[in-house]
Amino acid sequence: MRALNASDRIVGISDYIKQWDSAFFPEISKLPSVGHFINPDYEKIIGLNADVLLAFGSSRVDEMQKQLPNTKVLFLGLYNPDLISSGQSRYKDGVEKLGYILGKREEADEFINWRDYWLNTIKSRTGDVSEDRKPLVMNMHYRPSKELQISCTGYKTYQMTTLAGGRDIAENAYTCDTYTNVNLEWLLMQNPEIVIAQLYYEDTNHGFNTDDPSETALGRDDIMNISVLANCSAVKNEQVFMMADNFRNGGDGCLIGTAYLAKLFHPELFKDLEPKEIHQEYLKRFQHMDYDLDKHGVFIYPLLNKS
Repeated sequence: MRALNASDRIVGISDYIKQWDSAFFPEISKLPSVGHFINPDYEKIIGLNADVLLAFGSSRVDEMQKQLPNTKVLFLGLYNPDLISSGQSRYKDGVEKLGYILGKREEADEFINWRDYWLNTIKSRTGDVSEDRKPLVMNMHYRPSKELQISCTGYKTYQMTTLAGGRDIAENAYTCDTYTNVNLEWLLMQNPEIVIAQLYYEDTNHGFNTDDPSETALGRDDIMNISVLANCSAVKNEQVFMMADNFRNGGDGCLIGTAYLAKLFHPELFKDLEPKEIHQEYLKRFQHMDYDLDKHGVFIYPLLNKS
């Protein structure tokens, strides 16, 4: 909603924004919380007299609507980036619908056109890359207290990797919608050339919440020391990168994350593309933030070299 210049229409938020996203939403995070985004506090929502509740997922929309007869419950699919088929995506439809509901159709069109421009720019270049030139990529979830997990082909990071011109090791092997524990013997045989570790705000201080990369660097060291990865090309060549939670959550972040991956996978092909500049434009133009990425934040580590 902030991208459509409609922050003033928000009357309540989920606990997650207060706990983990207050730096990204400094003003919005001060609004009343209605509890967890999956199981909200219906009494609090009723007390806010909200006209519309934007639901995180589709599975509980009917139940929510029963609990909130005077509030329209909508699922717009904004969490699903649909990067590969962006022209007919649920995300794009959701932004258009939101623009219509809020009377912000011009703002919605402006944002969609900007997003489509960068997606098409990346796709037009990686579409002709032969399979043998695409790096073999492992997308893992860095959760220090849990077993080694990789993203499946139904998850957003698979789309990001594919669009950026990489080959995901999960293809034809792990096809669930999210992520899963991985068979270590199978992993030993894959020998990924690049490892992308998705961070979580609950575990590692990064993103908008800090300017200090030390905790992210320690996480990278942990991964480099995982025995099953010790002999893979990615670790031997120090091609292990930590990527912010912001880039795996939602259609906006996934686009920016894809730009960083494209630059990482094919630096010669994207000599003229600077992911940080795309990221900076998004923050200033659509999120209306006075935030200098040259001075603040930890979004990808180690940093990519500029052209």
